[in-house]
Amino acid sequence: MIPASADLFVEVVSISDAGRNAFGYCPARRRGAKIISMRTKTFLIACALSMMLTALSAGAAGQVVGQPYRTSDREVTRLLDRIKNKTGGFRQSLKNALNKSRLDRSRREDDVNVFVKAFEEETKRLDDHFDHHKSTVADVDSVLQRASRIDTFMTVHPLDARTQAAWATLRSDLEQLASAYNISWRWGGEWRTPEFNPPVSDLP
Repeated sequence: MIPASADLFVEVVSISDAGRNAFGYCPARRRGAKIISMRTKTFLIACALSMMLTALSAGAAGQVVGQPYRTSDREVTRLLDRIKNKTGGFRQSLKNALNKSRLDRSRREDDVNVFVKAFEEETKRLDDHFDHHKSTVADVDSVLQRASRIDTFMTVHPLDARTQAAWATLRSDLEQLASAYNISWRWGGEWRTPEFNPPVSDLP
């Protein structure tokens, strides 16, 4: 007959070993480790999905993250293309109008041709920077500064209706460009680039 104390010892051992299997592992502890591992994996998967959704949303909008404009790449591309095309049309209309005006062969004609050339150069620079995702607010501001000289000339020396209309539509696109890059632009403001100050002959 086994003593009562021996029965108690066996019972205690059985209780203490209840959480272990034949190899000495504790299933409860392993389950806890698995739960922690699964939570870690779930967290990492959630982070990855979040990053993918952000990238997809940016791609759907057509905008490269970190760029200074607040519209899509496609819209800026179309806007720059319109500005380039309308600049060519305006330049030709301006040339024809000047040839028929009292400003033909004058210093004022030379001045506005310089303004238009500088404007086209800055617009091309902006377009190149945009193609390489390097366009800045300063690039757009430089374009607008050059355009301001042309605007002042067109105000002081109004030409025929066709040329004025060509400039008005181009000017409207330039205002959209300023808005896209979050620039508060006002025509007729003070010129901030001294190397392109207007000649005395063009002052009101």
